[in-house]
Amino acid sequence: MDNETLARLVTFVGRNIVENLKFIPEDKWDWKPGPDAKSASEILNHVLGLYETFNSAFGGRPFAAVVDIPEAKAAILQATEDYARHVRTATPEKLEEAIEIVPGSVVPLKTIVSMAVIDICHHHGQLAYLQTLWSDNELHFDRGAFSLLQ
Repeated sequence: MDNETLARLVTFVGRNIVENLKFIPEDKWDWKPGPDAKSASEILNHVLGLYETFNSAFGGRPFAAVVDIPEAKAAILQATEDYARHVRTATPEKLEEAIEIVPGSVVPLKTIVSMAVIDICHHHGQLAYLQTLWSDNELHFDRGAFSLLQ
């Protein structure tokens, strides 16, 4: 997949996560369906930690942990917009650079670029599933973000 498509996808999913956050009640932000499950807060902080790692491969800045939904909305938009910008401007030479994403695991940056899109889609699904546990069975999409997919 080309860089522009990946950048558009990550921006689309980031905006959809923000839309879904509008439907998470404040009292459910730290709620877990089971003791070993993740809350919406933990899922979002995990995503932001991953995007800090992904963006740092391009020289991006670190993110602080978010403690509430308004902070999460702003941080996820910033993280995905930064990432899309990095992906759009990456040279072919940059994408071939070997990056140690986790200790002992070295992959080309081009692999990380696609992993970031797959990962955020996965976590978007986790948030949507939590919403169904609260009896919210509507699909929440940022309708304006659909233009990113054209």
